[in-house]
Amino acid sequence: MKKRKNEIKLRLIANNNSPQIARGIITAFLESENPASDELADIRCSIDEAVVNCIMHAYKNPSDKNFIYISARLYDNGEFSIEISDNGCGFDTARIGEHKNEMGFVVMQNFMDSVDIKSKIGKGTTVLMRKKLTRESEDTE
Repeated sequence: MKKRKNEIKLRLIANNNSPQIARGIITAFLESENPASDELADIRCSIDEAVVNCIMHAYKNPSDKNFIYISARLYDNGEFSIEISDNGCGFDTARIGEHKNEMGFVVMQNFMDSVDIKSKIGKGTTVLMRKKLTRESEDTE
């Protein structure tokens, strides 16, 4: 059974700075695990896509009361999970893939080991992503 090693929770105001802030904080959070650089890049890109989706689609009217919630966890088996959610308008998940401009979900699915999307119209959306981390080689000779 995997055991939680560390966890961080964030609440960000949904604005144009949110992706950069989320990437930076989660990168620092993962630093102790010394993840492979390509895996870290995949995670950062997936976080960016999920946060940008919140900003663009969740809230119809910009406000300092629109939040993005992020919960990231590291487990002793090397697994990383991140949950990114909002309390926005939500959407019908059965319609994912119907539009050509929905590449964000495809990117997340290609870069992470698993992606689970839950949404309720009028209640918000949650994206849960997982990735097994490989430590970067300690040898730099």
